[in-house]
Amino acid sequence: MRLGPEAVAEVSIITDRGVRVPDVVWMPPPRWAQVKGQTPLPFAPDLCVEVLSPGNTREEIAMKSSAYLRGGAREVIVVGLAGEVSFFGAEGPRTSSTLGVVLDLPLSLF
Repeated sequence: MRLGPEAVAEVSIITDRGVRVPDVVWMPPPRWAQVKGQTPLPFAPDLCVEVLSPGNTREEIAMKSSAYLRGGAREVIVVGLAGEVSFFGAEGPRTSSTLGVVLDLPLSLF
């Protein structure tokens, strides 16, 4: 599935854990139209992606992921330090994306 050009890097969003900035977000055009010009966004986009860095803790990423999901995200994707990809929804971990997202990340990036 191609999500289209509505993906944006580092958009601030209001969550119940304060303002957070996922590495990448995506939502369909009608949702972008609802928040045109607003920053931070008043809700989490449909898809939030976090790319881990050595300074991230497991607890921090779990807190952010949960905050995005409670804030309206339909899915959270976490890319690990070695390029491993994990998917999460309101029900917990998923084996794959329910939005049809497939990330093919070159190992040379990691």
